[in-house]
Amino acid sequence: MKFYEKILLSGIILTVVSCSSYKPISDSEREKIISELSYIRNIDQEYASLPPKEMMEKYGEKNAWKVFETKRDSVGKDNQSRIKRLYAQYGYLGFKQVGEANATKFWISIQHADDDVGFQRTMLKAMKKKSVRRMPIKMNMRCLKTGLLSIQVKSKDSGLR
Repeated sequence: MKFYEKILLSGIILTVVSCSSYKPISDSEREKIISELSYIRNIDQEYASLPPKEMMEKYGEKNAWKVFETKRDSVGKDNQSRIKRLYAQYGYLGFKQVGEANATKFWISIQHADDDVGFQRTMLKAMKKKSVRRMPIKMNMRCLKTGLLSIQVKSKDSGLR
């Protein structure tokens, strides 16, 4: 094979490999995705801090925390499931697909998926592909890398691997 044929073949292979295998997102699909991302973000933030006053009054402080943590864990798993489904169907939902604000909504459940490090690593790889000259994504990547490193350190400290 001649030199220029090798270059042409390499260019074709590179083009095929670099092209996304995910279908384009229609306007109606985008609206459904954005609605789901809004739900994910809102419920995530509802359980991201302290139990609400009403829960404390209803269950008492000690029991309210137990109820809250159980619900928070359930919400986190449900959100991860939703994000995994969206990722499987559309790939990493970045700025181009859903806009900056909604890409952040997609990312928030990835950030909070500390119990599924494999999922976080998969998303980190996908983020790297999207990060060319995108500072917000690069900041999210740094945050996720720091979280993964923290999990690794905790695992080593507790004797787990």
